[in-house]
Amino acid sequence: MTDFKIVQVPADAPRRDEQLGTKEKFWFLREGIQTLWKAGRENEDWSEKVAAELAVHLRLPHAAIELAALEEARGTVSPSFIGAGEQLAHGNEVLHGLDADYDKDVRYRAFGYTVERVLRALEEMRIDASDDEAHAAGLVGADQFVGYLMLDAWIANGDRHHENWGVVLKGVRVAGPSVYSEGAPIPPEATFVPVRALAPTFDHAASLGRGEPEEKIRRRLTTNDQRPRLRARGLRGTRALRFLLREEAAEPDRGVSHGGDVATAGGNALSRTPRRRERTRCRECARVCACRSNFRVAPRVRVAYPSREPSAPSWRAVRGRMIATEHILFVAWQDPSTKGWFPIARLTARGEAFDFAYTRGFVRAQRVGAEHLLGFPEETKIYHSSQLFPFFENRVMPPSRPDYREYLDRFGIEDSAPPAVVVLERNEGKRTTDAYQVFPQPRAVVDDAGRRRYEVVTFVHGLSHALPQAQERALQLQRGETLFLMDDWQNEHDRSAFAMRTEDKALLGYVPRYFAPDVRALRNAGVEPRASVLRVNLPPAPVQQRILLRLDAPWPDGFLPFAGDEYLPLPTIVHEG
Repeated sequence: MTDFKIVQVPADAPRRDEQLGTKEKFWFLREGIQTLWKAGRENEDWSEKVAAELAVHLRLPHAAIELAALEEARGTVSPSFIGAGEQLAHGNEVLHGLDADYDKDVRYRAFGYTVERVLRALEEMRIDASDDEAHAAGLVGADQFVGYLMLDAWIANGDRHHENWGVVLKGVRVAGPSVYSEGAPIPPEATFVPVRALAPTFDHAASLGRGEPEEKIRRRLTTNDQRPRLRARGLRGTRALRFLLREEAAEPDRGVSHGGDVATAGGNALSRTPRRRERTRCRECARVCACRSNFRVAPRVRVAYPSREPSAPSWRAVRGRMIATEHILFVAWQDPSTKGWFPIARLTARGEAFDFAYTRGFVRAQRVGAEHLLGFPEETKIYHSSQLFPFFENRVMPPSRPDYREYLDRFGIEDSAPPAVVVLERNEGKRTTDAYQVFPQPRAVVDDAGRRRYEVVTFVHGLSHALPQAQERALQLQRGETLFLMDDWQNEHDRSAFAMRTEDKALLGYVPRYFAPDVRALRNAGVEPRASVLRVNLPPAPVQQRILLRLDAPWPDGFLPFAGDEYLPLPTIVHEG
């Protein structure tokens, strides 16, 4: 028997948020590597560990897992498999990139989430396999994904939803034969090809019957009844994915008709055993019922179950639509070589409408290796949707997380169910697994005297690089305390930067780089921006989110925020998504 060590996670370790998932989790630095701590429900620590060990025997690329403990909590730790300059895009972003109508808000029994669609997406996007052995065998990402499904069947994993697999974006290469010497500038006429590979398989906690009572497991091992045996459970394991009977699927209707031998949903004949009676909304009686009993069983074809129409919209759909005013967010990409930031795209949210467009900054970023976001393959289009795009949705923690209220408090958000774009305006949309950041366009607010004011709520940047005594001083800041802005002409990385200090001369950090040009323009217009502390988040909150502040000033006549041309949109064509 193999003994596995248990890693002790320091309670005071500096943390970074991991927004996806329903369990408490965060990133911390362990032996110089970003490592994910994930608290486990009962028995989920060992199921995750054993599943990873079994993946070794199948020679499948997988996330490394170690058993761990954080004070009294049991869980697992997993080092990041994202290398320098690489980025992770989850499955919902991949599928949305193939089909803008993909129902990204349903995680289980989603109509459009099928094996056929996943494999087609991987093939059309030319996703490679993730390891050298697979390449040598002539395998591609779609082949490797089938291996993941085999693992799921073996361990009865029922949680292969579209956030539990992904694609690693490895940058771009110059198309065609390389004729450029190493380090030489790439000419403007060069074209680029993205390099993408299927991510190692990860998140197998919901497997191996980890939630079943011991007596039930023993009965399944010994019974002569084939239906509940573990082998049968394994075949049903990947219930998050559906199998289509026919490729020519029509738009989903999700209603079903009484009578006849066939029940249809979305144009597909759905085979069903007579024993299964599912409560589904019926198109004829307009209520949830369980009156369907006569279904044709299609021979030699096994399918999963049709989508259930939810009684209420998902939380993501609701939060993406509860927007009373226009919000404009920009996406910035960081060059992994120079660490410079480029504004590359813009999201506009108006009521139930979301528009995405690349900006002129993307053209510049492409010259140093930026590639298109997976859901937005063409820079000459405006993408429109009635729901928030997965790229942004994946950057907001779900309300089901036990630490969600604490998460909102960090950003000074009092609403218990704010729209996702409101959270994105404060949390900066950073993820440990990619190099993007989201920030809001400042807007004019009207004060009690009816005067327009420039206002933005953001965090002090660069505190992690401040002197230890300055970091200690940051913990003593009080709400309403003024921070003073200073030109930092000697900053070798950004000579237009504004440093921030306290009245007693403690240098805390900097105004975020994307607001610095506005600060200078306001000063040039004769007004002095004021920075005041809104909130101090004590450890173990991420140090990047330590000091929440308000930056405000009178709004001069003719002033425009983000006036640089890198913020101007590129496209002229509208794409309905």
